[in-house]
Amino acid sequence: MQRLTPAQIDATSLAAGFEPRAVRAVLQVECGGTGYAPNGWLLIQFEPSWFRRQLPPVITARIKQAVAAEAAKKELTEAEVALLKDWRTTQANGVEGQLRERMAFDAACRIDKRAALLSTSWGLPQMMGFNHRACGFATVEDMVEAFRQSEANQLAGMLRFIKSKPALAAALKAKDWGVLAYHYNGPAYKQFNYDRRLATAYSTLS
Repeated sequence: MQRLTPAQIDATSLAAGFEPRAVRAVLQVECGGTGYAPNGWLLIQFEPSWFRRQLPPVITARIKQAVAAEAAKKELTEAEVALLKDWRTTQANGVEGQLRERMAFDAACRIDKRAALLSTSWGLPQMMGFNHRACGFATVEDMVEAFRQSEANQLAGMLRFIKSKPALAAALKAKDWGVLAYHYNGPAYKQFNYDRRLATAYSTLS
């Protein structure tokens, strides 16, 4: 676990063609400026809706079968009981503290580890695992391991992702916070005031 220094943020941002202050604003809004939890674990946000989409069809079918059997009051196997317990833990997750996020993520890993990795946002940039290729990594496992090693790797991955999306890169350069939030956080960005939070962070950072 290696932390970023302000000088590293400046140098990396400038090398990528972005204003350091604008990059800091994104980091501030996404993760409060740190890629690790207080205990040193990589900061995560497990996303139940994405987990449902990333699960292999055969596992989704097993879950539906177990749910249907339970509803019909049929006797479940130990494996079905464990599967349903883990499934409900994953689907109950919201925006939680890191302990609860890890509990949901661990339950997801017991169901399908790769789907869990793809369905979680990681580190400083809160980058979803399924964006690993745009971040410059061949596999989601490679991205997560690199992010675990250092915040410098996290920042580099974030900037590669931004540069891979022309509209996103242009928005960051222009400080067009609404367009940036749309492409970085999704169409529901206004629900969480990402554009306003980015503008506020930029105005308060030096």
